Amino acid sequence: MLMSKFKHKIRRSWIAVCLLTATLVFAIIGGWENTVAFDDHSHHSVLDNALLWSKARKNAQSLGKDGLIVVGSSRAQLGTDLYTLEKVLNKPCVQLAVDGGVFFEVLQDLANDPKITGTVLVDASITDFFQRYRAYDTSKEWLAHFHGMQNHADFFYENLEDKLSETLNALLPGRAMGAKPYEQGLTVFLSGSEFSNYLQTLPNRMKRADFTKANSKSLFENQYAQAKLDEIALYGTSVELLAQVEKTAQAVAKITARGGKVVFVRYPISNTLYEFEQKNYPKNMYWDVIVKNHIGARAIHFQDIPGMKGFTFPDGVHLDFRETSRFTQSLAQAIR
Repeated sequence: MLMSKFKHKIRRSWIAVCLLTATLVFAIIGGWENTVAFDDHSHHSVLDNALLWSKARKNAQSLGKDGLIVVGSSRAQLGTDLYTLEKVLNKPCVQLAVDGGVFFEVLQDLANDPKITGTVLVDASITDFFQRYRAYDTSKEWLAHFHGMQNHADFFYENLEDKLSETLNALLPGRAMGAKPYEQGLTVFLSGSEFSNYLQTLPNRMKRADFTKANSKSLFENQYAQAKLDEIALYGTSVELLAQVEKTAQAVAKITARGGKVVFVRYPISNTLYEFEQKNYPKNMYWDVIVKNHIGARAIHFQDIPGMKGFTFPDGVHLDFRETSRFTQSLAQAIR
């Protein structure tokens, strides 16, 4: 009898502990999400993932000859204001640039798609042509996702999941940041600084960076350190560069043969980081000779366009969202 009562008390104690733990967990999550919700920059953000990219890739097939598709890296995704681009050019635009990607895989995919007959704007630098960069290209994974869901049933279920995800993101804004709450909390705990989400992804895959909410000095130091590593890693690989240029030219030829156009653009970066590129690959020897003369497409370099110079890059590579519209106006005028 006494043993029975003792077991009953233990059971009730464990139930109370579990309920208390659950309450604390939900309170912490709720408090965190409430904090995030007050950050207007993240409140309307969506998760930039393979599904969102695949929907944009499918949309690109319906643009026709009057459309414009942006491919490349985060330079183009953060530096191109699609609303401004569409207004100035009077063209529908699709953003296919990928953070952590380079242009080659996506350009080849578009070249092999007979439905792509418009203009392709390619964000490129000399270093993008090297194998070292393509080995870490997020675009490959997202392209595989797109081609794996080509039938209508797949898109239906993926879109249903996406709608449910959007609803959840609206209730839990922190989810749209991509990182899990415990990862964000751990970052705050280890760094001793306040968490701030400075990136926002819009439903059309435009990305905006508010560097007033970021540790720009730390971000710049990371970019600077990477540039120094690249300076060593990329030295002496001109043979690979020429081989990749030839493959790129073949992709361009397929698009132009259908009546499409391809424009290569060297987006601006900070003077400090640009010096690293110029040290090993001077513009007058590489971009002006190889890209302009051997790709078979227009090649626009920010150094040649006054309106594309004079911008600031808090992290060394990307524009703050307050400057993207002005930059995009100059970009649109240059590619017309």
